[in-house]
Amino acid sequence: LQRRGAQPGDRIYVTGTLGDAGLALLLGAAAPGALRSRLDFPEPRVEAGLQLHGLASAAIDISDGLLADLAHLLEAEGLGAVIEADAVPRSDAFLAGAGPAGAGQASRFYELPLSAGDDYELCFTVPAPHCAAVERRLADSSCGCQAIGVIEARPGIRCRRATGEDYLPAGRGYQHFPEDRHG
Repeated sequence: LQRRGAQPGDRIYVTGTLGDAGLALLLGAAAPGALRSRLDFPEPRVEAGLQLHGLASAAIDISDGLLADLAHLLEAEGLGAVIEADAVPRSDAFLAGAGPAGAGQASRFYELPLSAGDDYELCFTVPAPHCAAVERRLADSSCGCQAIGVIEARPGIRCRRATGEDYLPAGRGYQHFPEDRHG
């Protein structure tokens, strides 16, 4: 699997659930064990990656956050994407740890699955004719997969809520080389 190869019209998928490690970091010592475990003992998705061989057009692991790592995949081809923010899978532990508002749009935790890193799930693209095969293969795996968006020719990542309105997240993920703020 390589970062290069995505094409407009390819569906974007992720394995597992996102945001657990980021929420564990925010909650610190108050983080439930399931969240803490996702941060301290991530499970690399090697088996899922092997199942994607010959079906996925491009892939990347999510270490810096979904939006940041997806941007690397898109930059390789000069493409863009639309992400359905509410389709990004969140674990039961995440929803419980986020409190009564859960991961709802009003929650301060809403963006974590989009921008928090350290989950080490896979983000991958699949041409439409292969989507059903990918979903069948990964349905039997320990992590599963979820379609969360589509690749577009127009550069940039656009997030959309279930209501259809565009959404601009405040965070885009871990920045290895932050812009110089002193001029």
